[in-house]
Amino acid sequence: MINNVAATVEELLADGRAALRKGDVAAARGSFQTALALGPNSTALEGLGFAAYLAMDFDEAIDLWQQSYAGYRADGNGVGAVRMARMLGYLYGIVVGDWAIGSGWIARAQHLLGDAANSSERGWVELTLGMFERDRSVKHRRFEEALEVASATHDNDLAFAALAYLGASLVHADQLTEGMVRLDESLAAVAGGEVEDLFVIEEIFCQMFSACERAHDVGRAEQWLRVGEAVAAERNLPAVVAYCHTHFGGVMTAAGRWPEAEAALTDAIRIWALGWRTLKSGALVRLADLRIQQGRLEEAEQLLTGL
Repeated sequence: MINNVAATVEELLADGRAALRKGDVAAARGSFQTALALGPNSTALEGLGFAAYLAMDFDEAIDLWQQSYAGYRADGNGVGAVRMARMLGYLYGIVVGDWAIGSGWIARAQHLLGDAANSSERGWVELTLGMFERDRSVKHRRFEEALEVASATHDNDLAFAALAYLGASLVHADQLTEGMVRLDESLAAVAGGEVEDLFVIEEIFCQMFSACERAHDVGRAEQWLRVGEAVAAERNLPAVVAYCHTHFGGVMTAAGRWPEAEAALTDAIRIWALGWRTLKSGALVRLADLRIQQGRLEEAEQLLTGL
């Protein structure tokens, strides 16, 4: 009987993960909640947190991931605990904007790495630290370390996330050729179905379009925008569209293509307003920049009020 229940739980968890890959929030929730009904399960709580993130219910995602973290700690699952700690750090810092809380969770992930030996979590923590590192050379070393861990542990999601972050950082350091080839490869991997993690997909597109904006690379941005919108529709990832349109609007403003810039930025602001409280400001700033270019200074001032 116990073996039958365990097999059922594993099947439900597998079904939930498959639903998440397709962006089917309702099906994912159904599978994970049924698994939880059969007994305490930190993995099911983690899955429900991802479903909540997809549904843009970030308060629920935080609550579920904190429960999952506590469960993994109680179970002695070091890998799971580190994963939840770094994800909470990301969510608090990038999405909610509570940087102190985010920093605390990232520090917790670092402290617990000894409990996650022989896993790819060391690379994920290096990647997360690199995201917030101000020193460009240290940032690059962290991303390169993440790439080495990804290669050693055969973690494709980590590999392409680190490749994208390194590529974007190189572009921002004015090493355009070196950076863009890494970004193109990481996006090709997404298009080819080699990346599963929904966070990684979002971040790869964000890094590409941030780099295109920095380089004023209109052609590359237009080509990858088509891919981004197709992936977003297939995986039900509205943040991909918002990231793409935020940076695409900046590219179009720099190129003097103002109607396209306005359409992209207006759409980005609409999507960010659904739940990404801190990320909306990036689109508002870019729309204000467009208004300044258009000589509409009072409107620009209104957009920037409170930012």
